Amino acid sequence: FSVSFEGRFVKVASNGAKSLEYARQVWTEIVSACRKHDCYMVLGVSTPTVPLGTMEAYDYPRLFADIGITNKFRIAWVELNDEVFDVYRFVDNVLWNRGLPGRVFSGVDEAEAWLLGTVGSQDGGPSRSSRLGCGPRPAP
Repeated sequence: FSVSFEGRFVKVASNGAKSLEYARQVWTEIVSACRKHDCYMVLGVSTPTVPLGTMEAYDYPRLFADIGITNKFRIAWVELNDEVFDVYRFVDNVLWNRGLPGRVFSGVDEAEAWLLGTVGSQDGGPSRSSRLGCGPRPAP
């Protein structure tokens, strides 16, 4: 996997077999990059050869809590392998139902539009006036 700061968001590329331990490694690196760049918007692009198990999805809320992912983050995750998309949609639902941020998409353009707030906030995306984003926050 790779994690890089792209100016408007932290970008993640993740390929290969997935497991909860692999997820912990990836998300720990993501959190580190977000803190380093003061940017909590994440665009992930994934093409797994072996997806997470459905039961591992229930461990994601605890994983996110353990490594410090809160609702300060905005996560758009793109799953390019159609054969496993439903597993990641399930992870999306588990996280969303527990109040954690993020959505799963099948295309990069749609995910980036949601992440950057160029789609309406009625779909759970950030509004244009949101304080989400990169860099220093204005003083209250």
